Amino acid sequence: MSPGTPRQHPEGCDHDMPTPERERLQSQIPVPKIRNRIIVYTGLFTASTLMVAGYVIDVVSGDRFYATLDLSRLTDQTGSLLIAIGIVVLAATPFVRMVSIASEWIADHDWLFASITAVIIAILVIAIVL
Repeated sequence: MSPGTPRQHPEGCDHDMPTPERERLQSQIPVPKIRNRIIVYTGLFTASTLMVAGYVIDVVSGDRFYATLDLSRLTDQTGSLLIAIGIVVLAATPFVRMVSIASEWIADHDWLFASITAVIIAILVIAIVL
C-alpha cells in the first residue's frame, strides 16, 4: 500500500458505518451479554485492586520482599489477606459467570445448554469442596 492511499477494509466491516448506525447497533447488545461483561470486568478489576493493594501494604509495612504468599500468615497480615481475597475473587469470577449464563439459558428454556452448564457448575463445586 503506497502512502496516501486510503486503507481498504473488508466488505461488511463497520469502519465506514456512520456513527448513528454504529450507535444503534451497539445499543442492541442483549442484556445477558452486558451482564456477563460486567461480571468479568468487575471481577478482574476487584481482584487486581485487592492484590495490588495487599502487595503495596506488605511492601510499605516491610513484610514482603519476596513473591510468595504464606497461607499461614493470612490472618496476621492485612496485605496477605487482601492478596488472598483477590485471588479468590479472580478464581470465582468464571464460576459466577457460569451461573449467570445458566440462569440466562434457563430463562430462555434452553434445557440442553442449561443442563450442560449445571454439570460444569457441579464439577467446579465438587473440585472446590474436595
